[in-house]
This record gives sequence, C-alpha cells and structure tokens, in this order.
Amino acid sequence: MVYMYLVARKNDYPRDPKTPGKEVLIAAWKALPALFMPVLIMGGILSGMFTPTEAAGVTVLYAGVMGAFYYRKLTFKSLPKVLLASGLESGMVMLLIAMSEPFAWFVAVDQIPQLIVEWISHVTTSPYMILFLVNIFLIILGIPMETAPALVIVTPVLAPIALAVGIDPVHMGIVICLNLVLGLITPPVGAVLFAVCGMANITLERLSKSIWPPFLVSLAVLAIVTYVPWLSTYLPRLLLSR
Repeated sequence: MVYMYLVARKNDYPRDPKTPGKEVLIAAWKALPALFMPVLIMGGILSGMFTPTEAAGVTVLYAGVMGAFYYRKLTFKSLPKVLLASGLESGMVMLLIAMSEPFAWFVAVDQIPQLIVEWISHVTTSPYMILFLVNIFLIILGIPMETAPALVIVTPVLAPIALAVGIDPVHMGIVICLNLVLGLITPPVGAVLFAVCGMANITLERLSKSIWPPFLVSLAVLAIVTYVPWLSTYLPRLLLSR
C-alpha cells in the first residue's frame, strides 16, 4: 500500500473526488452481506458446523440467495452465463490438480519428503535457515507451476519439515501460500499477468518489465511474514483458544 501510494503521487495519477462520510457508510452497509462470506466459511469450519467441502456448498448457496434477493443482480437470465463461467474456472483448477496427482503419488512412493527432511537436518537445524531455503525453493517452483497443483505437491513435502524443526504449521502454511501467490505475477507463467494483459490491453512484455518493483516490495513483505511468526499465528491462536 505504501509503494502504490508513492507511485501514484510520483506519477500524479487521477484522483476521485472525496466521498462524503454518509456515502461511505451506505456503501459499507450494502457490502456487509458480501463481507460476511469469509465469516461464514471460517466460523462454520472452526465451530465444527461443517467441513471445508460443506462450507464451499453453503457459501455458494448463500451467495446465490444474496445475489438474487439482496443485490438483485443474479437473475434466471444471467444464471446460465454464471454457471458456465464458474464451471470453466472450476474445471481448469480441477484439471491442474488432477494432472499434479501422478507427481504427488511419485513423491509419496519414493519417500521424497523423508529424504528432504534428512538432507536439511544434515545441512542445518536452524528454523530461520530452513525457512530461508524453503522461500528460495518455493519462489523458483512458483515460476513454472500454477498455485493449485504446487500446493498439492509441496505441502506433503514441507509439512514434515516444519514439524521436525518446531515451526508452527500455521506459520509454514502462510509462508507456502504467500510464496506460491507471488508465482502468479512472475513471468513466464504468471496467471495474473495474463489476466491483467487482457483487461488493460497491454503486452506481456511491457507488463513483465513493470512488475519487478512491486515484486521486490512483495519479497520484503514475504521476509517480514517469514521471520515474524506472530503475524501469522496470533489471530488463529486467539480464535482457537476460545
């Protein structure tokens, strides 16, 4: 946010007129049903009301009801288009995950996680150095691979490492996700880069050159998250302790 503020000031980007406080409150009130969705998902899972898979189904039903009766944007006429778009998106992700399963099976059968744990234990036992090596590995992995299959592949490998050296599993999970999300903006297979090129009508070459300054800022954020575990573990511990 600080980086984007400085860039906007430097380039004198156009600004919207200041919104009155009353309009802000009205917009926030209208957004409350949509903002409740993460609360519904996490609250339902953490309370034991439903599993993550069931949470997805409940959330889809909730989104459909809110879209049809509260926001009144979802109609029977637009429903086929919505179903087609969601089906294509889900099918793409499921296909990527399915194609990664043979590699995940190969990793499990050959006991690669155990070999990696043994190798790292010989190299270092410092959690800080291990997190540093994990960051390098995941950033390199995120360049050619999509996030979903990469998660399926690396999580069984890195989870035993975290447990072996005393790294909090939640902290390791946040580090893994943040690393792989950065892969979405790294050429040549950054999915977000292709989406932005289509929306902004610019070339991938031009965007690839411009992405490096914010990417370096993101690396600094990654370093902070990696070496300040409290940022990742405080809220889950607060919620799970009640």
